[in-house]
Amino acid sequence: SGAAGVLEIEVITADGKVRVTNKYQNADLFWAMRGGGGGTFGIVSRMTLLTHPMPSTSGWLSGSITAKSDDSYRELIRRYLSLIEISLNSPAWGEGVTFVKGENKIELGTSFLDMSVSEAKAIWAPLLDELRSRPADYTVNANFSIKPFVDKWDPTKNDGVIMDDRVGAPSGYYWWSGNAVEVGAYWGGYQGRGIPLKSIQGDQTQVLADAIFNATRTSLVLLQTNKALSGEHPEAATRDRETSLNPAVFDNAAFVTMGDWVQYKYVGVAGHEPDMAIAQSQFDGVNKAMDFVTAATPGGASYSNEGNYFEPNWQSEFWGSNYPRLLRIKKEYDPETVFWVHHGVGSEHSSG
Repeated sequence: SGAAGVLEIEVITADGKVRVTNKYQNADLFWAMRGGGGGTFGIVSRMTLLTHPMPSTSGWLSGSITAKSDDSYRELIRRYLSLIEISLNSPAWGEGVTFVKGENKIELGTSFLDMSVSEAKAIWAPLLDELRSRPADYTVNANFSIKPFVDKWDPTKNDGVIMDDRVGAPSGYYWWSGNAVEVGAYWGGYQGRGIPLKSIQGDQTQVLADAIFNATRTSLVLLQTNKALSGEHPEAATRDRETSLNPAVFDNAAFVTMGDWVQYKYVGVAGHEPDMAIAQSQFDGVNKAMDFVTAATPGGASYSNEGNYFEPNWQSEFWGSNYPRLLRIKKEYDPETVFWVHHGVGSEHSSG
């Protein structure tokens, strides 16, 4: 996790003191800030981060799979969830798929590291070969590719980037073309939740598949394996369990994000105001969709910056059994709640 990759934090606390925190100094504050919301405990002025050896290659699976009936789509979702349990719940695989709102379609956007195209294809073959053998039920378009990892962040060697061509823009600025639909977005609804490994095992797999199917009737559903930690490398798992992340996330095999939005709408800009009726409909649709998945994933939990802004049980949902300790540390270093964020540690004791 990102939290476990922080080795040291210099922070200005509410009493005006500059404190150096790490596992040896101010260790309680260091623990709280790695997963408990850094801005909740003070102003971070400096960080030291852990680096890692660079992978050799970066792979990408793109394309789509379309099911030609509701029953076929439910089966597709179940088979994909089973593939996660068997093969994709590992450090080599990341990102995932998008279940398109209102359609029986999965858009593929899955990454893999240090693996040849043939090796990646072999892992997906049990799913893709079965689907391709049934053209009456499925249309499959799956494309595997790899490149040197060092080229992944070079915009001159990537087709999937949009360069910042504004007059005066710093040289080399760009963003990923896949995020272009989020530019100027007015979000009607947004939620995220972890998928426990037990929810994609045995009979529970079909239960979750049905829930995701129902969710896609009213919301886009993005499922990613890299935002879950049950399949991480043992060395990384040891580091992560030293943070204040919700312990429930260590049992998650995937993370689902749901959202709905309208692009190029801005509150207070004449001619571009969002339609509140549309926004309300999107909000209701996302909430309805998440209700299905929540019922199928007991104990899934979430992250404070990825979950439901209106979550009523945010203390347990975002931090689980770690919340009482986080609250004690908050009261020690910021007893008057100088630092306040919505649904941050201690926010229930102040209106901001």
